[in-house]
Amino acid sequence: LGYGPAKGAFLLSCLGIANTVGRVLAGWASDRAWADCLVINNVALIIGGAATIVAPHLNNYWLLMAYALVFGTCIAAFVTLRSIILVDLIGIDKLASAFGLVVLCQGISSFVGSPLAGTLFDLTGTYYVSFYVAGGFIMLSGLICVPLRRIAAWEKEQQRKKDTKHMQ
Repeated sequence: LGYGPAKGAFLLSCLGIANTVGRVLAGWASDRAWADCLVINNVALIIGGAATIVAPHLNNYWLLMAYALVFGTCIAAFVTLRSIILVDLIGIDKLASAFGLVVLCQGISSFVGSPLAGTLFDLTGTYYVSFYVAGGFIMLSGLICVPLRRIAAWEKEQQRKKDTKHMQ
């Protein structure tokens, strides 16, 4: 948008500061009795994804700053809460392998994301589609996590039945 490197760097600083503050806030919130970490995570991912979809249409510096603050805070919640959610859903005994799989998937998406965004730019001549796709995938990651608690409870019940059957 022609704002120059200094203003762009300041937006990245705002994103980083929001991410740092967001991690602390997500950690604090997750420690409250009323908190459901999975719901906080899902809402944060959906909001962060929606903000990313809207980002290409933000043509004002202050709106870009608002986006950086929202996105930084939302992604912070995901980063902070993923271990807690894994323990809640599958237990502490499976945390190491589950965390490894989560980080593997994140690595693959990081590895594929930039070339995909570049390919989309080459095909369309605009970065808008890249933002739409990235935001859509972030939102999708929040949406597909909505039924996780029910799925985990069903799996635990199936395991309990199996264990009970073997004990007889």
